Amino acid sequence: MAACLSEDEMCQYRRQLIMPDIGAAGQKRLKQASVMIAGVGGLGGLSALHMTAAGVGRLVIVDMDRVADHNLKQF
Repeated sequence: MAACLSEDEMCQYRRQLIMPDIGAAGQKRLKQASVMIAGVGGLGGLSALHMTAAGVGRLVIVDMDRVADHNLKQF
């Protein structure tokens, strides 16, 4: 596999690396993976967050909704 894990990645994913079902080989596969999420509502937004935290290498997010001004204002 071409994707090597840097020292920072080894530190960041250390808990995943010690899991027998993931290990270094699994983490390298996650780094090489591409995932598309259709819709970034409640479920899609959380999925994107968790996939990023898990180390998925390429994340494509597609959402056809338009951003409304009232959604951007802080309370």
